[in-house]
Amino acid sequence: MGGGSSSTAVRAAIRPGTGWTGRPGYGKQFVGLYPLSPDGERLLVVEGTHFFVQPLKGGAPQPIQAIRKDERPLGWGPGGTSVYIRSEQWVLPLEVTRLDLATGARRKMFEFMPGDPSGILMMRSVFLPPDGKLCVLDYVRQLSELYVVDGVR
Repeated sequence: MGGGSSSTAVRAAIRPGTGWTGRPGYGKQFVGLYPLSPDGERLLVVEGTHFFVQPLKGGAPQPIQAIRKDERPLGWGPGGTSVYIRSEQWVLPLEVTRLDLATGARRKMFEFMPGDPSGILMMRSVFLPPDGKLCVLDYVRQLSELYVVDGVR
């Protein structure tokens, strides 16, 4: 599987004999490291600033209404009934929440703040598998030194 730019179609490698006849939404990109639902029948996709669940058997993409403007989906939660969402990259501390797709109910999974937040520019990547038992993340830190010079002519 792979994503494309906003001007290309979402592409999915579908095994023959699965019965999947639909085409994913055009102009959308995959979301996160785990865009395919655990049942293999839906994709998480994004178009601009809007997030959707795209059924692979056909039909229109379903908007994920409960995602706030300052949040982004990471991937599917257990059983494919929820998605993990994160705060924006530049927001500290990083917060990861599980969002129930049917009800919009939220459950805060964890919050992460580096022990020394000095120079943290963003919480870049967050990888969380559907079972939510492991999280790998990285952040960008920029440290510099300031020198004061007196008497320069």
